[in-house]
Amino acid sequence: MTPAASLERIRALTTAVVARAPHLGPLAGQPVSEGELADFEARQGACLPDGYRAFILAFGDGALVPQVIHKRARLLEEHPHDPVWRSFAGPMAGVFPHSGTTPIALPWDDAADDYVRQDAMRGTLCLGSAGCDVIRILVVTGPARGTVWTFVPGLDTELHPSGLMFLEWCVAGWEQALADLGGRSPTPGD
Repeated sequence: MTPAASLERIRALTTAVVARAPHLGPLAGQPVSEGELADFEARQGACLPDGYRAFILAFGDGALVPQVIHKRARLLEEHPHDPVWRSFAGPMAGVFPHSGTTPIALPWDDAADDYVRQDAMRGTLCLGSAGCDVIRILVVTGPARGTVWTFVPGLDTELHPSGLMFLEWCVAGWEQALADLGGRSPTPGD
């Protein structure tokens, strides 16, 4: 699916979900310009993946996304404040060292009673919390750039790749949300 087709699919799916769950509110977040995105990227020292960039320009910063509490992506300027992500994040410009589709266990130091690296999620952006310290992250740098992962602290494998690029993850998540609400997936022309 092309990025433009993915964005239209997301719009149709979220419209259908919000019709069944109006408490979620409108799809749109705060409008953001190319210049504002460029300023954010310059401050972070990293460019956002194309799919996420297209999503923000189309729907705004803090727009509805699936699989996070309150269904809103963290605002770009607020993403560093998520307490779980902040505990493991390094700079966004750092390279996220993981890839593939297999969950990853972060190395643990028994003597220090802590993870070996405190920046295991460098090169990522926090999309939001899924509850109970579980967070969804977007990989900004490295071989998995543009994919969405889930971080679950305390499991034997903490990092779980979705295997999906951001726009694909949104489509799949909204299709599941609509199915959970008992709705049929909209078809083109609906």
